Amino acid sequence: MKKLLILLLALPLLAACGASKNTANRAAPAESGLLDGLYLLQSVNGGAVDWESLPEIKFSEGMQVSGQVCNRFIGLGTYENGVLTVPNMAMTMMLCVDDKLNQLERDFAVMMRDGARVGLEKDTLTLSGETLTLVYIRAV
Repeated sequence: MKKLLILLLALPLLAACGASKNTANRAAPAESGLLDGLYLLQSVNGGAVDWESLPEIKFSEGMQVSGQVCNRFIGLGTYENGVLTVPNMAMTMMLCVDDKLNQLERDFAVMMRDGARVGLEKDTLTLSGETLTLVYIRAV
């Protein structure tokens, strides 16, 4: 009976340890100021952007990632070892007016699915994939 009681008391502790590990992976960017920030795209692969409406990305509690290129997107991300991954990002599917935006949107979705290295220095956010580097500036 004592063994059963000890086991029953230990289960919540073990569950909490597992949950805190997952939470830590999702919340790690909060320590660097990434969460609750809206960022506007400034450059793509080193070239300045000149669209009327700047693509944006926002990070919210629980590592929710949302924003728009020309279509809106949202997904639940994970952050581990400096890499942000959003494997199941939902996105509206309208054709962009500009062909460069269409390509950027496709490349961005692939980068988020495969994982982007995150750099955050003051108000500058850099997301880098294999073929795409995006630099954002904090707006809010």
